[in-house]
Amino acid sequence: MLSSLDTVLDIPTLGKLAVAYPSVNSWMLLKELADHGVVSDVAGWALLAGAELSFAGNDHKLAEQLYQAARLSFAIGGKEDHEGLFFVSGGLARVLNEAGREEVAQALAMGCDTHLETLKSAPPLEPGLSCFNLAEYYLQDERYACASILYMRTILLCRLLSYNGDHCNRAWAGLNRALRFIVRAQAASEKREQFSYFGPEIIEFLSSGLNAPDSPLKEAAEKEGVLLCLLHLSERESDANTALATIVALMNQLESGRLSKDHKSFLAAEVLSCLDEMGLSRKAVGLPILKQLVDVFSKAGNYTKAASAGAKLVDVSLDLFGDASLETVAPIELLARVYKAMERFDLAEECYRQILEVQYKVYPSEHEHMIDVLLSLAEVCLIQHDQGESEIFMESAQEMCVSISLRMLPLIVKMVKTTICKKMIRIASKKLSAYMSALMDSKRKWLVLPADYRAAKNLAKTSTM
Repeated sequence: MLSSLDTVLDIPTLGKLAVAYPSVNSWMLLKELADHGVVSDVAGWALLAGAELSFAGNDHKLAEQLYQAARLSFAIGGKEDHEGLFFVSGGLARVLNEAGREEVAQALAMGCDTHLETLKSAPPLEPGLSCFNLAEYYLQDERYACASILYMRTILLCRLLSYNGDHCNRAWAGLNRALRFIVRAQAASEKREQFSYFGPEIIEFLSSGLNAPDSPLKEAAEKEGVLLCLLHLSERESDANTALATIVALMNQLESGRLSKDHKSFLAAEVLSCLDEMGLSRKAVGLPILKQLVDVFSKAGNYTKAASAGAKLVDVSLDLFGDASLETVAPIELLARVYKAMERFDLAEECYRQILEVQYKVYPSEHEHMIDVLLSLAEVCLIQHDQGESEIFMESAQEMCVSISLRMLPLIVKMVKTTICKKMIRIASKKLSAYMSALMDSKRKWLVLPADYRAAKNLAKTSTM
């Protein structure tokens, strides 16, 4: 790119601009500068981020070139920057191994261990500080992918060297923000963010960081970006256990009253997409989650998503319990309420008809729950100006109500009689106890018992037979 450095009037400014605006052209410019001996640790970290992104984009040739340039940048004036070279050696070994150059890759991997041993023997006062500072700049400039890569490297260095200083905690906070922005940016598109520049080992790395006793991420808002990244990574790697644990954490966050409706709807949509992609929406484990999602979407006014989650809830209920089980009634009724809120009364009518079919299969005869469904059908038909159908359902509800009442009449009478009888027995028993107490107190054994005492005694005996 540069035929001669003599044509460049301000080389330092050129290098700074190349670092500030990361792109393939900028990284190639930094490579050219490194080839001409113009290097710095900041340029090395910028090249490292570029190499990681290039490798993730399957441009292994460019990734190797950028790693080699970063290698030159971290060898400033003959003094090696072991922090940068540790990551460069590991990344370059991965690239060469993919290219089938195993022997060279193995030698680089051994060099990676050597750099780490050197760092542990003489740990820097603030590990990865230069990397962290560039990550902070990229975050402010909305270069979120580059920022997240460099934050991750900072945190890993701090962990390897057992450092828990201020900028390490700030790196976690910055990483969380960068990851949240990345996921939110892709939410408007149909393509799911895969975080291809993070390997599968990052799942364990982030999970352990979140669950560590000394984790700087305490509040729900401080964890959101990391949780969303874990959700996408576990989806990419088909890690159902991590996905479910992450979903539970996000669903707990949805219970917070401090989140706006739009924010809740966004998080719920992420969970729903993950359930779909991993096939969990068709399994029993998805039932309670889908039910909660319907509620979240409905309260947020996002009835389209609520209907989508509700339809999936009905499908999995039918798969698990069949169409002759009352377990399917509640999900269908929930979906009907969503359709009514959307003013899709035709779809609500289909739901209520489906509920009625299930109830006819389950109950041996008319049941009081059927009356509610018939009345709901009458209502939605009337709203759709189908007065004839509405009257039919209303009459059916009235007839069923009368039929059930007549069938229950003997039982009601028996219950009433039983209740009255029990009340009379209680009154009689109280009178009997009162007379016995009076008799014992006075010790007048010759006392003639009054007639109502004898009646109470006889009634009490009859009740015990």
